[in-house]
Amino acid sequence: AVYNVVMNCYACHSDKKTVQRLEAILRFLEVMEKTGNSHLKPNIISFNTVLKGYANAKENLSHKAEQLLDRMENEKAVVDPDVISYTTVISAYGRSTAPGKAKNAKRVLDRMVQRYKDETTHAPKPNIYSFNACLNACAFTFNRADKIDAFVVVMDTLILIQQFAKPDHTTYGTVLKAWRNLIPKHDDRRQAVVISCFRQCRKEGLVGQNVLRELQLAASPEVYRQLVDREISDDIKVTLLPSRWSRNVKDRINTRNAPEQKQF
Repeated sequence: AVYNVVMNCYACHSDKKTVQRLEAILRFLEVMEKTGNSHLKPNIISFNTVLKGYANAKENLSHKAEQLLDRMENEKAVVDPDVISYTTVISAYGRSTAPGKAKNAKRVLDRMVQRYKDETTHAPKPNIYSFNACLNACAFTFNRADKIDAFVVVMDTLILIQQFAKPDHTTYGTVLKAWRNLIPKHDDRRQAVVISCFRQCRKEGLVGQNVLRELQLAASPEVYRQLVDREISDDIKVTLLPSRWSRNVKDRINTRNAPEQKQF
């Protein structure tokens, strides 16, 4: 437990040196386990913390995160990956600046889905955080050559969510961000998907402040007025909109006259 605490401190602010320290601690714990020291063997937290270090690193270390995931899946002496393991690797690709980040994130998500469907692997079920991490990789795809692939990944991921989880307000906010980034501003298709996304979000009571902010950035003034009945330049808080729109946002402010505060 003490080693895991130390590792987490390194993982939260990763650079090349701290990542090397994380790897060294993990190797040490593995050696101790092989020599029969059951008190110093790595557990799932140890491995996930190294994955976290790769994801948070300033350098692009997403490939190293996936390599460690390979070990967790295939080596009997290593602990089996859990939902946090897969989601962290997906997030590592999402935070990467390397080409093909959306496709790589989706590949890891698909790998998780397939292993879950394979009853012999006892793999974890993907949750909404896994899907949101994949959508986030798409939303932050800025390489023009990758944008079509990212668009396809968004569509495929939204279909997958229906099989395994329920969207939350982060899902809708991230999808709106993706449409804003992936579809040109003056393309009519952008407004069509923005309208569809927000209407579904509103229907499910998941309009959080982040969703509203992303809507302001993605929609045209006319579409925003149509959807919210406000001007796009207005500084509107969710608490001023119909409460049913945000009824299922877990951290929404319930008091209608609540003071202005950051919700997300």
